[in-house]
This record gives sequence, C-alpha cells and structure tokens, in this order.
Amino acid sequence: MTTSTLDYAVQENPQLAGIEEGAWERPKTLQKFFKPLKFNVTFFEEDDGSFTGALEELDLIENAPSKEDCLFALREAMKEYAQDFYNEFNLWSSAPNRKSHIPYVLKILLSSDSQLMEDMVCQHGKN
Repeated sequence: MTTSTLDYAVQENPQLAGIEEGAWERPKTLQKFFKPLKFNVTFFEEDDGSFTGALEELDLIENAPSKEDCLFALREAMKEYAQDFYNEFNLWSSAPNRKSHIPYVLKILLSSDSQLMEDMVCQHGKN
C-alpha cells in the first residue's frame, strides 16, 4: 500500500479491500464486528392494501403490494444507498444527520442479500 493510498483512506474514504470485485480479505472478521447492528423496519398497511416499510436507521421508505415485496424493495434500497454513500463518502460522512449511518453502510457493503434479510427486525406501526 502506498503512502498516498493510505492518506486517501484515512482522510477521504475508508478502503475495503476488493469492494469492486467482492473479494474481501478477512470478511468474517469484519462481519463479526458489525453483527450486533440490526435494521428496524416498521410496516404500515395503506388504505389500498399495500404496505409501506420505514427503515429507521437509514431513513429509507419503500412501498409494495405485500410485506415480503416491501422487504425486498427495502433491501435493494439499502444496497443502493450504501453504495452511493461509499462512493461519495467524504460528502455523506460529514453531514450531521448521516454520520450515524457509517457503521450501517459498512455492514450493508459486507453482507450478502440473505444476511441483510435476516438482520431486518420487523414491527407493525399504526397509521
């Protein structure tokens, strides 16, 4: 690792080895670090019978015909948000209302689709 790469990683953007290729060096170690983090989803049944899911930790909201479809939509939104956050890390990590998202973003980037689904804790809200 060159000094300029290290400087960039420390000052600008965290570097996760192989993020583009998905080939993590020691993924199990990193996954254990983020394991306690869960994603709290509150569902609301809409007047039209559809379901809206609100993901508390990342301020994401999706609507779909069923709860299952809503969970899948939230998972995809999480992945897209995490990649966008990572790509513009310097911008998003300095925003006061987004700093707390950093560990969740890293967890999402390290997790498989099935792991993300397992880490969503669902509850019912009231309209």
